[in-house]
Amino acid sequence: MLTGKPVAQKSSSDLLDASMASATSRYLEEQQATQQLIMDQQDQQLAMVSGSIWVLKHMSGRVGEELDEQGIMLDAFAHEMDHTQSRMDGVLRKMAKVSHMTSDRRQWCAIVVLLGVLLLVLILLFFL
Repeated sequence: MLTGKPVAQKSSSDLLDASMASATSRYLEEQQATQQLIMDQQDQQLAMVSGSIWVLKHMSGRVGEELDEQGIMLDAFAHEMDHTQSRMDGVLRKMAKVSHMTSDRRQWCAIVVLLGVLLLVLILLFFL
């Protein structure tokens, strides 16, 4: 009988070891499945992030092109403003020159000459 009991215990021990190995194996499989599920979710999230990055890259390229075009337009506008400023300076110099005719003699000469031209035009209009 002694030989029968140790065999039964050994067999029970083997069953316990097999049960433990099976439980460990199931646990590892569950962990691997969980890890795979997490990796699949992360892959989906990375795909979404990649799409967002592509959209941002495309938009930043368009913004860069728009800025280049506006830079060209601003350069042309600045050139036109410089040209207009130089013309305005010339006109202001001429006006200053005319307004600085401070001597009474020059003013009277200008008035007499303009009146003479006006009379000449009126005479030509009425007699021709």
